[in-house]
This record gives sequence, structure tokens and C-alpha cells, in this order.
Amino acid sequence: MSEETPKVAEESVTVSVGFKKQNYPITIGLDKTVGDFRLEVEKQTNVPPGLQKLMFKGMLKDDSQTIRTAGFKEGAKLMLIGSTIQEVLSTAEVPVEASSSSSSTQSSEPLSTQLPHKKVIDKGIPDDIMAGKFFYLFLSFFIFSLFFDFPCDLVSRKWIR
Repeated sequence: MSEETPKVAEESVTVSVGFKKQNYPITIGLDKTVGDFRLEVEKQTNVPPGLQKLMFKGMLKDDSQTIRTAGFKEGAKLMLIGSTIQEVLSTAEVPVEASSSSSSTQSSEPLSTQLPHKKVIDKGIPDDIMAGKFFYLFLSFFIFSLFFDFPCDLVSRKWIR
């Protein structure tokens, strides 16, 4: 007679994964790893494990830890940040028309002769420019201290008594 060991039902939890304004309920055993959980998430969302960032009490980084040690409870909510392969590939492709039209809008003439820049250059230096005012203020202070007995040494910046 063969003895059959009774199979113990594995403890499992159902958690909700939020991704792109949708919630995906995922049931997984507590003794499975976070890496196994990522594969279940991929089945639901089409986001490969390498592109997943799962947020649950911080980011889940260690794929070798179990669901139990990660702290998953029944009804817990996780947030998924990631992109599907189709989204990644669609951003990598550049339409031919877009790349050729951007080069045609660039002009070979220098910026100083292009209309928006030429208008500013033709106006000249503004009257209320600040760079020169500070220089003239310092110069007048220096000349004042030369002709009058001013109790401050400009080099050492100490008050003379």
C-alpha cells in the first residue's frame, strides 16, 4: 500500500495592483517570491519584469524574498510604474518626416541676423542695465575715500579709527 501525503493548501493572498488608472487583482501564494509575483503582474499588464517598479511600503527591489517576508496582506494595494514593450518601441522610432523637417527649419544664417534676434540687437543696450551701475558706485566710493578722510580701508575692509 502506498501512503499518500495529504496536500496542504498553500496560503495565498489577493492583492490589487494599480497601473494606468486600472486595478488588477492578483492572487499569489505567500511562499512564492517577488520575482514570481512580477511574472503574474506581467501576465495581467504586459509590463515585463525588467521594466516594472512595484511600490509597496517603498520599492520592492529584492526579487528573491517571499511574499510573506515582503509583508503582503489580503487586500493590499500596490502601485506599478512601468512601460510595455510596445510603448518603449514606439518612443524609440522617429518618423522620417519629423527628422527631415526639423533640419529644414534650421537656417544657415547666423542668429544675429535672424529676425527675432535682430530686433533685440537693433534696440541696443538698455538704459537700466545694472552691471555698470555697480562699477560706478564702487568707483565713486573709492574716489570719495581718496579725497576725504573716510574711516575705511578698501583693501583690508577694516574700519580705521
